[in-house]
Amino acid sequence: MTSDCLQAEQLCFNDPQCNSSYHILEQCSQEAAVGQVARPECLALQHTTLMHCKCRYNMKKEDHCLRIYWAVHPVLDTGSLELYKSPYEEILLNFTESEDYLRLSALISESDSGNACVKEGMICSSDKKCNRYKTQYVSHCSEKTADRCDQRKCHRHLRNFFEKVPQEFTKRLLFCPCHDSYCADRRRKTIVPECSFEENPKQNCLQVYDSCIKDTICRSRLADFQKHCPPFDKTLDGCPAIQHSLCLQSYLRMIGTVMTPNYISNDNMDVSLSCSCEGSANNEERCKNIIGMFNKNRCLKSSMLSVIPELSNTHGTFVPVMSSSKVFKEHFNVSAIHDSDLSAEKSKSHLAAARVPNAETAKSSSATSGVSCPSLALTLLCPTLLLWIFKTANCM
Repeated sequence: MTSDCLQAEQLCFNDPQCNSSYHILEQCSQEAAVGQVARPECLALQHTTLMHCKCRYNMKKEDHCLRIYWAVHPVLDTGSLELYKSPYEEILLNFTESEDYLRLSALISESDSGNACVKEGMICSSDKKCNRYKTQYVSHCSEKTADRCDQRKCHRHLRNFFEKVPQEFTKRLLFCPCHDSYCADRRRKTIVPECSFEENPKQNCLQVYDSCIKDTICRSRLADFQKHCPPFDKTLDGCPAIQHSLCLQSYLRMIGTVMTPNYISNDNMDVSLSCSCEGSANNEERCKNIIGMFNKNRCLKSSMLSVIPELSNTHGTFVPVMSSSKVFKEHFNVSAIHDSDLSAEKSKSHLAAARVPNAETAKSSSATSGVSCPSLALTLLCPTLLLWIFKTANCM
């Protein structure tokens, strides 16, 4: 039975032969990484429980566990981009709808925002845990000093969000179905890309990859992503349907690392890295293969497409925003939707038909989340503000 690497480490301490070699574990790893022949002490470790240990995602002392794993399984300097093995135990998180999510979804759907991504953001903002961690990453990713944000801090809080908030919220928020560019723009801005994703000037993708390999967390998440979303598999239909959930799960875990991917357009669901191959010289093909892990990954694309019907509760119905469109734009990054086929009277009646929670409920929800409406940043949603929007629009 496979043990986690923390347990394996303790077992190694209790074994005289393993313990005598343990103090050079990291040195062994470094020597193997540059192609040196492994010494007998290093080879002796191949026959211990350390060789078969794994780590669990978001476990206590995860970083320590991963360092032990990579000491026994060094990344060899062979020029290949494939990491071959994942340090994580294969545990598929159940993507089920809890009573809390269903209750919030039913409540929000009555307001009929008409935009799936805005709706999922509203649901997250109405859930105490989801709203708390989203507030944190939006706040830290939006802070700027000397016109620059702290990307490392932003990434850390993004990882916290995807690690601690149930996937029924995070997965729906990031893979919400869109039928126009307004919705897609909201989806693209979910992770506050101005800080977490974009670089100015762009780094070379070779440097980004090297930085990832040197970072224990990023290297581990990338190895897991390669295992479940094989980027070098040229199978026409991507990967088997049974693999889709694991692929999306490993994709979410890449967000908040130095190789954070994101949507690159409001016209489709294409994702990529924010780096370039300019100045790659003789390594241009290798550089393009790094980008191709995401933007040419057939397994990832088929996995993303497979989950859209599962998440879709609306099919292209969008609420025409009237005089309140400016508020929508400023707080939600959602542009006004103009439809010449809809009259102003029809728009008013559509909005009037939407039911929203009473003012006391909204007030309580806002107080529980700990977020005040005037402090909203970027994509953070506030239920009380939504109430005001719909009331204002209905009275126009």
